[in-house]
Amino acid sequence: MGLRPFEYQLATGGDLSADYQSPSQYMPQMYIASIQAKWTGSPTGSLKLQISNNDPNVTAAANIIWSDYTGSTTSVSGPGNFLWNLSSLGFNLIRVVYTYVSGSGSIDITISGKGPA
Repeated sequence: MGLRPFEYQLATGGDLSADYQSPSQYMPQMYIASIQAKWTGSPTGSLKLQISNNDPNVTAAANIIWSDYTGSTTSVSGPGNFLWNLSSLGFNLIRVVYTYVSGSGSIDITISGKGPA
């Protein structure tokens, strides 16, 4: 059984001068994925992943239930980057959340993965 590759630009120039949530990405039947965030400027805060079992084709965006992805929080202080490597994906949606402490900057986020062909 072959795997279908998947790549998507989740966010470009996201504003880190306040709390930020990336757009969500629908991930049905994906086996593995990685999410890479690169930020510039002088932001201070933290990044984490949030996931949901809701199907955006059925559930209105305002009613989606988000849960923190355990162990995904990383600190942000000044410019930098981080990559989350995920396996055994059993959820439908994922997004990146930045919790602001101080400073400002911008963030680009890419996601890639593989699922059934």
